[in-house]
Amino acid sequence: MTRWPILALAVGAIALALVLLERVPRPVPEAAREAIVPVDTVRWRVHDTGVEPALAIVAKGHRVRLVLVNATGRAVTPRLPGYDDRVELPSLAAGETWSGSFLADRPGADFALWIDGEPAARLTVAGSHLVEGHR
Repeated sequence: MTRWPILALAVGAIALALVLLERVPRPVPEAAREAIVPVDTVRWRVHDTGVEPALAIVAKGHRVRLVLVNATGRAVTPRLPGYDDRVELPSLAAGETWSGSFLADRPGADFALWIDGEPAARLTVAGSHLVEGHR
């Protein structure tokens, strides 16, 4: 009869270990993180007279799918200062289209799309500078 208390303790210890193991946070795979981040698409069309639209607004924390269309008759060199460490914009030949993406995690209205060294359009990342849940 002395085996029953030992068996009951063993079952209790296993149950407790399973409950505690269930509460341990597990890392989320990169593919799953990408799937839960909302995507905003910004499509800028470069013309000889400027860029359309002149203003693009995205939400902080969203992934930005950026599409650049060179509708000019010449090559252009775009830059996006403030996010140039996240997305590298290549020079575009006449009529060429490029797309890429980056995470818009820096809020503000001061991000300009530069074409050939001149500001041509503006990107606004809407959202608070404060960390979520911080007051």
